[in-house]
Amino acid sequence: MLRDGITLIANLILDIDYPYHSIHDISLPIWTIIGQLLFMTWPLFVWSILYFGLKLWFDLNEEKEKLNQAIILGKEAQLQMLRYQINPHFLFNTLNSIQALMFKDVAYADRMLNEFSEFLRFTLKHNDKTYIPIDQEIEIVSKYLLIEKIRFEDKLDYKIEVGMGLNSIEILCFLIQPFVENAIKHGFCCEAGRLSINIDVQRVNRSLYIRVYNTGELKNKETGAKTGINNVRRRLENAYPENHKLSIHEDNKWVKVDLEILNQFQ
Repeated sequence: MLRDGITLIANLILDIDYPYHSIHDISLPIWTIIGQLLFMTWPLFVWSILYFGLKLWFDLNEEKEKLNQAIILGKEAQLQMLRYQINPHFLFNTLNSIQALMFKDVAYADRMLNEFSEFLRFTLKHNDKTYIPIDQEIEIVSKYLLIEKIRFEDKLDYKIEVGMGLNSIEILCFLIQPFVENAIKHGFCCEAGRLSINIDVQRVNRSLYIRVYNTGELKNKETGAKTGINNVRRRLENAYPENHKLSIHEDNKWVKVDLEILNQFQ
């Protein structure tokens, strides 16, 4: 029966032209027939393994790509949500500044309102972006500082430096501005009533360094920062997980924010 079955498979499935037509014509040993059958079928066997192996590999890659895409979209959505939490905070502070200025100098209040409108126009242009080039981020910060400079006049001094070749490097939108806003809000504590802010963006090896230093004292030393800074921490965790270092500390009457974003350069 075994020989009959093997012979039937060989003739009907593989269409092998054996010179015998019944079990009585077979004089070859059973293992010889099995060996011949395996020899004839191994290409089909190998092709089947390759086919199903490749199909499984492509299916797994497709599922992995879908999962990665879902993670990316989820992170972008969360980053957008956190960014929207920053904007109302800034709007509230700026409107308070304009209100305070209206009772002192109407002309200055009008100028500040115009600059504020320009700032809003610029930020709305980037409303749907999660990352923007450094030069555009610096332009956002410059417009914000210009608004505050109108309010505080000579009581506020600031300096911005960006290293060569860094303008096109993309970073999180509204990444630097919350640190500057925090400096404005808490920095006026010196005896002379003046505030100096230094912003420095440089490349060191493969890392991008962003430093925001201001004169004054660090508020809430135990918690480290207010809502705006905690917001930035969460955004950094989402955008650069385990790939950044943020330090906020006080040194000789200067509050120093040191942010390192690792592996930004090849």
